[in-house]
Amino acid sequence: LSADLKAPGYTVVDLQAGYNFNENFAAVLSVNNVFDEKYYERLGSLPFFNFYGAPRNVNLKLTAQF
Repeated sequence: LSADLKAPGYTVVDLQAGYNFNENFAAVLSVNNVFDEKYYERLGSLPFFNFYGAPRNVNLKLTAQF
């Protein structure tokens, strides 16, 4: 089974903000796919290997240095 697959264009918005509390402590907040866009990350064929991209996700990273 062979067919040409075409996916519509899409835009994915990611945001990141960081803050240094002092010379030892910092935080970074990342939000990926802010508008929760549903899109194909990979197109294979009609029945196989079509994968959606990651949904909205949030990550908070705290670091400490001594």
